[in-house]
Amino acid sequence: MRMNRLEEDEGQPSNETHVLLVRAATEWTDSEDNAEKLLRQCADYFRNKRLLRRYIRERGLTLANEDTTEKLQIYFEITFEKETLAFISRGWDESGFRLGQVLNISKSHELELRKHPKEISHFLASNGVAITADEDEAKGLHYLNLTINIPDAGFNRETLLDALTVLTACVTRIKGIIPCE
Repeated sequence: MRMNRLEEDEGQPSNETHVLLVRAATEWTDSEDNAEKLLRQCADYFRNKRLLRRYIRERGLTLANEDTTEKLQIYFEITFEKETLAFISRGWDESGFRLGQVLNISKSHELELRKHPKEISHFLASNGVAITADEDEAKGLHYLNLTINIPDAGFNRETLLDALTVLTACVTRIKGIIPCE
């Protein structure tokens, strides 16, 4: 019994599937080079998603809130017992992943935020964590965006988990200095 007409019994794509993918990529692009790039990006998407799921599952964590957009090849939130630890994302043309966390700081805690910029930025920089800040006046919030870049060349189970450990330590440190929502 076949699962569908595009798969062979052992679960491998049929030659018909390959033909359809090549035709679609060729029709949707203006050159063979672009068709090849499109197919490579699709293959990268499935490989990256499979690796992420395996690495995260092996550590008892979960991937949630998956999203793929015109700009993002992959977006997941990494969770443990329903608590979001971080997000991981990758753009279609990026050569690596971003692991990050967004901290919400109420305007009522703006003074604490302004008292400790050097301490926070030095600690983050010494751990390889980038920081940007945004503000939403309507909501009365400051957002601290913490990110770690993981290049493709170094992406494996250990680097992902090391980066997650570093990011978690940085988030804990900031939350010890400034109350976050």
